[in-house]
Amino acid sequence: MLRIFLMILFVFLPDEVWAHRVNFFAYIDGGIARTEASFSQGRKIKDALVEVWDADNDVLLLRGHTDELGGFAFPLPSSLAGAEEGLNLRLRLLAGEGHQAEWLLKTGIRTAEQKALSNAAFTSSKEEISSREALEELIRRVVREQMEPLKNLLIEQRHAEPSWREIIGGMGWIIGLAGLFAYARRGK
Repeated sequence: MLRIFLMILFVFLPDEVWAHRVNFFAYIDGGIARTEASFSQGRKIKDALVEVWDADNDVLLLRGHTDELGGFAFPLPSSLAGAEEGLNLRLRLLAGEGHQAEWLLKTGIRTAEQKALSNAAFTSSKEEISSREALEELIRRVVREQMEPLKNLLIEQRHAEPSWREIIGGMGWIIGLAGLFAYARRGK
């Protein structure tokens, strides 16, 4: 009887119960910081509180809410204009009932090479491009500059350590499988 009750309970539980993991990403698009938030099964997180903090000084800069598509966007702080090192922003998503996530967004960090490429692209775009090779070089420079943050993000992701949630989850699997094995052996 208990087994039947548990099976019925699990079948009819609302989707919110299964949505334990929160996916939260942030990136810069021009002068706008954009975030995307969803649960592990792809459902967008609507009307969740997003806090923007200065990660270096632990100062709250801004609060807002996600839209119907789980997105939130805001213009980068004016203090970044002309900044050499930029600002590290810590974005915190508070989706209610203990669901939260954070993202560290590094803004305005540009190497001397990136600045030179940007200046060269700007200068070249004002001049008339006289040859196909010059156009191809301009396109390569612009694409390289735009892809640099994505490349850095992928490198950071690759070197990420497993989180405590993944470690505990792995231990749960091991204990669960050991329990099933013990139950099967007891039944023989």
